[in-house]
Order: sequence, then structure tokens, then C-alpha cells
Amino acid sequence: MRSPHRCCTAKAVSSSHPLALTRMWCPKRRWNAKGTDPSTKAAGSASIARPPADPSASTTALPPATPTPWPLTPSPHGTIGACELAGQVPRHRRPGAHAGLLASPSGSGASIGFWQGDIRYLMEDVQVMKPTIFCGVPRVYDRIYTGINMKIQSGGMIARHLFQYAYNYKLANMRKGLKQHEASPFFDKIVFSKIKEGLGGRIRLMIAGAAPLPGQIEEFMRVTTCSVVVQGYGLTESCAGCFTSIANIFSMIGTVGPPVTTIEARLESVPEMGYDALSDTPRGEICLRGHTMFSGYYKRPSLTEEVFSDGWFHTGDIGEWQSNGTMKIIDRKKNIFKLSQGEYVAVEVLERAYLQSPLVASVWVYGNSFESFLVAVAVPERQALEEWAAANSKAGDFAELCADPKARTYVRDQLNQTGKKLGLRGFEMLKAVYLEPVPFSIEKDLVTPTFKLKRPQLLKYYKDRVDQMYKDAKEGRAAP
Repeated sequence: MRSPHRCCTAKAVSSSHPLALTRMWCPKRRWNAKGTDPSTKAAGSASIARPPADPSASTTALPPATPTPWPLTPSPHGTIGACELAGQVPRHRRPGAHAGLLASPSGSGASIGFWQGDIRYLMEDVQVMKPTIFCGVPRVYDRIYTGINMKIQSGGMIARHLFQYAYNYKLANMRKGLKQHEASPFFDKIVFSKIKEGLGGRIRLMIAGAAPLPGQIEEFMRVTTCSVVVQGYGLTESCAGCFTSIANIFSMIGTVGPPVTTIEARLESVPEMGYDALSDTPRGEICLRGHTMFSGYYKRPSLTEEVFSDGWFHTGDIGEWQSNGTMKIIDRKKNIFKLSQGEYVAVEVLERAYLQSPLVASVWVYGNSFESFLVAVAVPERQALEEWAAANSKAGDFAELCADPKARTYVRDQLNQTGKKLGLRGFEMLKAVYLEPVPFSIEKDLVTPTFKLKRPQLLKYYKDRVDQMYKDAKEGRAAP
């Protein structure tokens, strides 16, 4: 690992335990350290003098022989590569003997800020913290995308035309293979710099994960943010990322890139969903194996056997191999169900489609095998709903607007219109929508920390609303 002042190397000198013995060398201090395993001397290794005591040095202890169990049993072969210290983050006080001296696994230094916990105020937090690296789930990027577009549309005609010309010019150059910072330095300075300043002014890398990032949003972010944008794919069971798109390769937009070198990946057909891994365009469940995969679930052997088959871990995600060797996540095997007429529905695909409407911030689509149509609970965008209310002479606060039957009908119709534009089929349209004025939250146990919907909890929380929507839709009236 390198730092601006010192560098060191770390090398394992015994295979008896991956953490038992390490040899470290620091050119400025000129000393080595080695474990005291007697077998080392027997193998002919020389004794190595320890450095003089340093009152500023801290003590580092090896893990106990029998570590506290984790929910997942890690594989001993996992390796974390050394990373260069982030040059834009100031180094604060450290013990002098430790400057530039790191052993594997190595990491990079960074400053960390905490947001307010409300996605509606995320951009305010970004302005304060001024991040250099931004990691987010697709819903976060969708809010940024929607917010930028709303500001552009509210500007004057000349400003809109200038933005569109700059966007098309830079996009064309990026499609030709030019890197992000080479595609249009002029328009980066006079047009897109304003968007970069809106993200704090220092952003240089944006990473998306946890769910697929729609292609048009990734393209927009690549063009307008003056930052590298990449997608990744990984699971807790894979001990971090196993697919990563490559910066400045424009053809990888909409994909999670190729697999990393530490894992093997394959697709397995899912006939009940119509996915064939041997078709001209291979589609199927993503299966992984390799030394960086976990060994199993702690004290849950039956669950471990359920997800492993012939050494392959079944992720439950549906992928599609692209002609350039990259993977595109297209579906989720577990979140499908059959309607009463026999049609299969992949709700995550529908939710991603409906979220492209500027009217909603969040949406949960529900259906089951006893009903022939779908219903949804949506959290509307406050500004969009209030603009509709003003145009239709509707009075009341946000909660009262959400309870208005005409508002629900309007939002439902707009969502279905968005779905039609994106090619959704008739049985994938919504028959009823309930408008929720309060966002789905972690505190209510309705979403995960990465804002993935917790479907069983959502059904339990909105059970009465769902039943009422089905009843009223069958009777041809809007739910109260």
C-alpha cells in the first residue's frame, strides 16, 4: 500500500493460520515484525529485533483462537486488496509509528457523515457533507434525477435548449468512446458544473447497488454529474461485490458489468418464468461459486442445503448475459406470484416501471393467486400532488389531498399511463391505488436500510387498506 510519505508491504510467512504470522517492512523505520511460532525458527527463519518502545504507539491484538460466531460463516480465502488513501480526505492525528504501516486486509481512509434519516432532505445533507464518493440505491438516484429534471423544466426556454444541446453533444462523444472528463470540458464548465455543485462540488465517483439502476437514469447521471458512475452486484453471502461495471465503458450502461476474477457465474433456466439459459439471449437465475463465497448460514444447515446445489450458490436474482460479457439484472425469482387467471407477475419489475412517474416517491404493488388484478400503495411526491390540487381547485393539507378519491384516481391513471409507455401488459396495470402521505420507513419496519421493501410487513401494515381496495374495485368505486 502507498501513502504520500511512507509505504510498506505485508506478506504471510506461514500457512498454518491466515492471521498467525505476517512480515511487515517500512523503509522509513527499517524494521520487520514476525510472529513467535516456534515452527518458524525450525524452518530456518532468523530472529527479528523489535523496534524500540514508542509511547505513541497503540496495541493491536490478534483475534482469539475461537472467535465469536457470526451469522455467516466466512471463507478463509477471502482477500481485500490494498487501496490508495483517498487524496481528498485530510489525514487526522495518528500514532507516528503507524503512519503508512498497514497489513492485509487494508482499507482507505475517509471522513464519514451521517444524514438526517429522511430521504426527502438527502440533497440538503449532500450539500453540507460534500462527498467525494457517493454510494446509493437506485431510489436515491431516481430522486436526484427527478429533482434535476424538475429544475430544468422550470427554467426558461433558452436555458432548457442550452441544457439539451449540451446533453446531446456530450452523450454523442461518450458513445464514441471518450471518457467522462474528455467528452465535453466546455459544457462541463458552463452547464453541468451547476449540477456538480448541487451534489457538493467534490463528487468524483458514484456507485449504485442493492437493485438495478434504470439505464436512462445511469446515462443521465454519467452525462450531467461530471463524475464516474458505476453499478455493482453482490450479496452478503458473496462477501462483497461479485460483478462491477467498468468506468467510462459506455456500453456497460444498464448492466452490473462482468464478474470479478474471484468468482464463477452461470445462469440456470427458470421455466415457470419463461427464462431459458440456453437461448440466444441467455436468461436465468444467477448462480455463483468461488473461494470468496460464504461457507454456510450459522447453525442453519437446512437453509444452507437449500441455497447450494453442486457447489453453486443460487442467488434468487434473474440475470441476462449481454454480448459484451456483462450481466444485466432483470428480475427477482422470489418476488413473483400468479394471478387467478394464471398470469405470472414480477412485482419488482412493475414497481421500477411505475417509479419512473414523477408523481410518486415510493410504490408497493400487491396481488395474489385469488385475485385477477393488482392494487398498490403509493407515497406521492408532495410538490407534484399540490400542483395538481392547485390546478383542480382542491384545498387541504397533504394528508387531506392523499385521502381525496379524485387524487387517487388521478395518480392511478398516471401510473398506468407510465406503464403503457414502458410496455406493461393489461394484467400488470393497477385497478386501485391508496395514497400514503407518510413515507415507508425503517422505524415502521416497512423497508430495509437500503430501502428495499419488506413485503410481508407491508401487507400486514396495510392489510385493511388492501382488502378495501379489492372490495371497492370490484364494486366499481374508488377506495375511501
